[in-house]
Amino acid sequence: MGLVEAIVFRGWPRPERPEKLVLDLTRPSLCGIRLGEPGSRVREVLGAPASWREKLKRGCWAYPAWGLRVDVPAEREVESFRIALQRPEEGLTSTRLPWQSFSGQIVLPQQTVPASRLTTRQVFEAAFQGPSEVEEVMGDTVLTWERDGWILEVAFHPEGGPLYVDVQRDD
Repeated sequence: MGLVEAIVFRGWPRPERPEKLVLDLTRPSLCGIRLGEPGSRVREVLGAPASWREKLKRGCWAYPAWGLRVDVPAEREVESFRIALQRPEEGLTSTRLPWQSFSGQIVLPQQTVPASRLTTRQVFEAAFQGPSEVEEVMGDTVLTWERDGWILEVAFHPEGGPLYVDVQRDD
């Protein structure tokens, strides 16, 4: 954390790691934070983000050491969250932060899996049935599932491994 971040986020909690490093895709939550919860909940659970620029300009609370980001526009409510799986160096933000892969658990219908063991799209297709949309974006394949009040997107690189999982509100 740089000098500006130390000043901007003075007094914020700084956990070494969230108590529960879990992405629950059965009732969407990340580290116990649900979509629609207030930004204060993110501060309470995850503490200070890595970049003041991303937070203040875009509402993106980036935690590259844990491989996750939470979007809270204007510090109101959690709109979305995303985790990096393979190739974390590509990052989840526009700034060059030192991204790591998400090392927690992912809760799918009928099973909980370590993120490191999610290696194919078949795992997601079996858990959520066929996606509602499949598209190619800059060479990657993005699968989208429209759920009850939220959207799940999973991107896969051409070799087949998952790049990221994105969960967002469907207003």
